[in-house]
Amino acid sequence: MSTWDSIGGAICVAISAAGLIASWLAWRKRGAISGMRGIAWSLIPLAAYLTNSVLLIGRIASAIGRFAGAFVFSPKSWAGVIVLALALLLFVVSGGLPLLNWRKARERRHRAAGAGKDDGAVGPRGGTAGGAPAAVEAPRRPARAARAAEPDDDMSEVEAILRQRGIK
Repeated sequence: MSTWDSIGGAICVAISAAGLIASWLAWRKRGAISGMRGIAWSLIPLAAYLTNSVLLIGRIASAIGRFAGAFVFSPKSWAGVIVLALALLLFVVSGGLPLLNWRKARERRHRAAGAGKDDGAVGPRGGTAGGAPAAVEAPRRPARAARAAEPDDDMSEVEAILRQRGIK
């Protein structure tokens, strides 16, 4: 019979009782929501004892303690931490992971595709279909407005068209 089996029930009941008293005080001082939340937290140790989970929780806590003790005092573990830090530093210095730069790559592809278009055809924001020459050239937006509309989502394009037409 382990230590947790013999004293686990008493400890769990004592923790739950202390938590219920603190919850009652919190209920009176800060209101019902705070008191109910305290009661919920207070019932967890009692539920752990009644479901025979106290031994499992004790084993988990013991394993975490042994791991932490072995990690802190192991030169091999610290060498691994240093190697991991070096790898992360190299990723950051080299521009990060390529998969995380998908937005920048998409913008570059859009710019490259837009560079080869005919000057007479108006793009998707110009309003003419099929690349036919526009009867009236759309007014150019100032650079500041173009920088504000950089996020590439559908709503920014719609908002720009509405602002162009004077509709808010």
